[in-house]
Amino acid sequence: MSAGSGYLGSCEGWGRSVGGDDFSNLDNFADEVPAQIAEDQDQFITASQTDRMTYEDLVKRSVELFLVNSEKYAQETVLSRAMKDWEEMIGPHLTAQEEKPAFDIHDYGDRIMSNFSDVGERRTFASIVQGKENHEVCRYMLASLQLANDSTVEIHQRDGLEEAIDTMEMTLLSKLKAHERFKTYSAPSVTDAH
Repeated sequence: MSAGSGYLGSCEGWGRSVGGDDFSNLDNFADEVPAQIAEDQDQFITASQTDRMTYEDLVKRSVELFLVNSEKYAQETVLSRAMKDWEEMIGPHLTAQEEKPAFDIHDYGDRIMSNFSDVGERRTFASIVQGKENHEVCRYMLASLQLANDSTVEIHQRDGLEEAIDTMEMTLLSKLKAHERFKTYSAPSVTDAH
């Protein structure tokens, strides 16, 4: 095959038909990519197709596929960057959480109970958590709900919920922990049978 014939000969001027040597109109070229090409981008060109296509058509198809894949890559890059930004933002928060001691609801329940001197005493929740960090207040709140569920404390609300946030009060019902009370508990059906 001579230099001016065949495939090489048919590619003369292809750069000018795409927009000249500067390729300035390639930005808009991706919009002109047929939908069929976008769907078939992973398919190979068969031998029968290449027989019917000129070299110029093959180059155009390759450029079209390149632009479609480049656009897909650019979208993935934007997503990758957003994920990296999120990881950089959340990383310090996760590290700070990992450095905090594990939450032991029974330990926090003991801490709450130690604020009461006797059964029947009533305390505000705010007085128990005064000066504590926010994450500690959340832990105390969860532990107080568990204590209420175990009938160790009774939770009350002072009047004026609409005017104030800190209206929660607790009354100590028992100094014994729930699991200790169950050790000595006898069901009425068992005691009546004897």
